[in-house]
Amino acid sequence: MSYEVLDPSLSERVGKFASDFKLSQVSEEGVLRAKLSILDAIGVAMASTRYDFAHKTHTGIAAMGDVGNAPVIGMPTRLSVRDSMLMNGALVHGIDYDDSHNWAAFHPTASAFPCVLGTAHHLGATCSKFTIKTRPKRYQSTTNCRSKSP
Repeated sequence: MSYEVLDPSLSERVGKFASDFKLSQVSEEGVLRAKLSILDAIGVAMASTRYDFAHKTHTGIAAMGDVGNAPVIGMPTRLSVRDSMLMNGALVHGIDYDDSHNWAAFHPTASAFPCVLGTAHHLGATCSKFTIKTRPKRYQSTTNCRSKSP
């Protein structure tokens, strides 16, 4: 009996790339750009909470979704992980001031950051101190995180 060897699918190749990825492969400039994009995403999400669309979106998502304990940026509410990803994505992209890619018409942080944030919450990722250090002092920010372990 013979078996045909298939080339890895696109999903398998992307999965392998992601699992083999090391931050050391990214230039210092690339890391700085990612940090600024995350900081920008959080700021835009918080600003979005002052608009009516944010509260209407939250009301709709909460009415259809499950109860959860995942955070929503800038709002005193908790949703399921899936719904917090959706809500945070709406907040990050809502007023359309989020980052953009120089060579394409899309906003990668609007979709990627809420998913990373929700996944980190779901997996119980913790830290004692997380610091976004960027070159311009005006952008420096420190956030303290509580660890789930005693």
